[in-house]
Amino acid sequence: MSKLLFEETQVFRQKALWVLLTVITGGSILLFGIAIYNQVISNEQFGDKPMSDGALIIGFILVIGFAIFLSWFFYSIKLETKIDETNIRYKFWPFIRYYKVIPIQSIHSIEVEKYKPIMEYGGWGYRFSMKGRGLCLNVSKNMGLRIKMKDGFELLLGTQKSDELIKVVDSLKKNMI
Repeated sequence: MSKLLFEETQVFRQKALWVLLTVITGGSILLFGIAIYNQVISNEQFGDKPMSDGALIIGFILVIGFAIFLSWFFYSIKLETKIDETNIRYKFWPFIRYYKVIPIQSIHSIEVEKYKPIMEYGGWGYRFSMKGRGLCLNVSKNMGLRIKMKDGFELLLGTQKSDELIKVVDSLKKNMI
């Protein structure tokens, strides 16, 4: 087995994302909670066209379930990148569950570069380029490993360790020549 040169695991932990998720899910839970309190406990109609008590309780349970699922989903998303002397491996759980392998000899060019996530890909996550630049897997910020394959496929893997990755890419380029 080849020597591991680079390894990185990234997760969605940006405060803005979690604040937004909390506001959306918390607001929905609060709204249903108020509706249940007013309609079921206080026996006052909630809204102009109120739901039945049973539908309101089922809706409340579904909103709580969705909030838990959404929080778990964003918490569990993980981009993993591993580079050794012969391959680049990556997975983006839960979208790509098993490592995809890119043999070094199949790479046309490789660079660590700054990019514009919103302008080029429409944001972060599992994204396709809006400018024909292929697939982008990223979690945050704006640095990535751009890999252009000999078959024309292009992939950008986001990184938070760009300084370390630049050194690894430079050593790979020397071996590619």
